[in-house]
Amino acid sequence: MLSNLEHASVVALVGGIGVGKSSLLHQEVSAALTARQLWPYPWAPGPIGDLTWQLENFVTSGLRRLPRPVVLLPTIDLGPDDIPQALRDSGVRVVATSRHGSLWSPPDRIVRIGVFTRSQSIEYLTHSVRGLSDRDAEQAAEYLDDIPLALAHAIPFLRRGLSVENFLRLSREYPAFVFDEKTIDDYSSSLLAEYEKYLSALAPPISPLSLDLLGALAVMRGKPFTVPNPSTQPQNSLWRPAVLTLPADRQPPAPYRIRKEYRSLERHGLVQQFEDHFEMTALKSDLTLFLFGADLLPRVSGIAESMLLNRLPVNEGEVKWSDRARWAECLEPLLAVDPVNMVSLQSRFCLLGAAGYLLLQGRYREAYDRLSALRTSWRAGQPNSPGVPLQVRLRLLDLLSQAARRIEDPRAWRYAATAYRCRRQLQGEHHPDTISSALTMLLAIPCTDRGRPLLAALTVLLESAEAGQHDQLAHRIRSLKAAVRLAFRHTVKPVNELLEILGAQTGFLGADHPDTLSTLHQLAFAYAESGQDELAKQRFEAAVAGRTAALGKQHPDTLASVEALEAHLRGAPPPAHRQFW
Repeated sequence: MLSNLEHASVVALVGGIGVGKSSLLHQEVSAALTARQLWPYPWAPGPIGDLTWQLENFVTSGLRRLPRPVVLLPTIDLGPDDIPQALRDSGVRVVATSRHGSLWSPPDRIVRIGVFTRSQSIEYLTHSVRGLSDRDAEQAAEYLDDIPLALAHAIPFLRRGLSVENFLRLSREYPAFVFDEKTIDDYSSSLLAEYEKYLSALAPPISPLSLDLLGALAVMRGKPFTVPNPSTQPQNSLWRPAVLTLPADRQPPAPYRIRKEYRSLERHGLVQQFEDHFEMTALKSDLTLFLFGADLLPRVSGIAESMLLNRLPVNEGEVKWSDRARWAECLEPLLAVDPVNMVSLQSRFCLLGAAGYLLLQGRYREAYDRLSALRTSWRAGQPNSPGVPLQVRLRLLDLLSQAARRIEDPRAWRYAATAYRCRRQLQGEHHPDTISSALTMLLAIPCTDRGRPLLAALTVLLESAEAGQHDQLAHRIRSLKAAVRLAFRHTVKPVNELLEILGAQTGFLGADHPDTLSTLHQLAFAYAESGQDELAKQRFEAAVAGRTAALGKQHPDTLASVEALEAHLRGAPPPAHRQFW
């Protein structure tokens, strides 16, 4: 770039949205040329008037009077045909910076320009902001999409001592303040203005659906979204997308239309396609939401809702183990979406299901925070709270109690007790939801007196589950009763009972189901407590292998089995009784 300026005299800096045209001039070219006693003259056309006319007028009337080198800094992306012939005829050689070098041909010279690599972004930020760690720089670069102009906008804020977390929050909530053209950058329009031009260019023949889809991705904070494909849906005839619960006028567009419109957005540089899904960056999603304003938000939120529901089974806020792959695909968009924008009964259940999937993954703190945010959003007095049915609120309390118990929040019992009282009154004692709420409440109570009250209460719940033929619940309660006897060192070791439960759960739920693996974990302890060390070792190893495969190496349940195996091999006492359930 520098050598080109020294020899060619005139450079036209062109490129797409925020690719660093002005940053290149500010940070690299000016300093290097000054050291050689060369002073570049930056020129940009005015915001009003025909660009071609301004360029031709500048070349014919102003260019010859200016000392070299001269930097042309247009506010839009130019191609070879946009360079005035008068400039080409003036005897100077044009050097174009562009992400599309193949469009240009001799005698023009090309300097490729585009977004930074991640390492370049980190180096740029840490060099510009004293004391900024590589980790914080990487976090900022991830949000800012490695766009040089966006990174340059961040630097003044970070230099003022603003933490990266606070800067990112400020960017999301007040993008006009952070990216306004008056904050920095005297040579070109701001990132916000550049992006607004890109959005305004989405005029016919671009379908109006493109804007809706772009807004839907923005509502989901740009998280990856897989376009539905009927050929990949499970063969289980009982499975059906939750979107079928929506009215006909709120059904999602056909998958082929979604793909077609996303590809048009991709050509405009607004979204990217990765194998089977489309996404936009967090920065672009925040700018899109701001520029769209409140008027379009209800419509694009409805599209986002239908797109998400089209990937999920009908549910009541609980995640079935057999559906976990579907929840994994939609987890990030569901966590990103503002609950205010999800107003149907089924979509609210899906928001709860996402929190339930976090619990399944062992991400207890994240689940607790998300559920607390949902509870606040659905509290009386909020704009959308009157439409939140009681059944949604009760499921929320159940899940919140489970998350609170896992992080040892003392309010766990209170949440479950409230849900249990309401369910008992509305649904009766033998309803599976009532039994589940009661079970959650019992597990949150501190155990005393060698677990006798807990055993008695579990016996009552087991009778209710068996009376209602709720087999999965009954097996879980029986397994928990055996765990209580093991935890409190009761004389009779429940080896045979656990073997029976394990066989039933393996046939009913599958060998990789968390309930089955939990029973296997208990069985290993039962063998150890009864002195059958070799069988205990085998079951501990099986529990570790099973939980690692099903839940992952870092899942708390996997780590509990690993800890129990290591303690058994050392001959140490078993872990605290809380690890039994």
